[in-house]
Amino acid sequence: MKTLVIKGAAGSGKTEKALREIAQSGNNPWEVYVPTHKLAEECATRLRAMNPILRVVVVKGRDHCPAGKTPMCKKQP
Repeated sequence: MKTLVIKGAAGSGKTEKALREIAQSGNNPWEVYVPTHKLAEECATRLRAMNPILRVVVVKGRDHCPAGKTPMCKKQP
């Protein structure tokens, strides 16, 4: 498995470059880690728009609890 790390200042186009690369890569599996669930959803939406054939899944931790909903894990408060 290849690893790609992109380092640069905020607003320098890192995310856009990475998403374009993923969208053009065909059916190769990718894992993308971002700091927030909101950014993960935004990236997923953009990827689906760039290449509707891709299967894009946002995986959230078991302690994730959207406002007004039950946590994914029963052990979480």
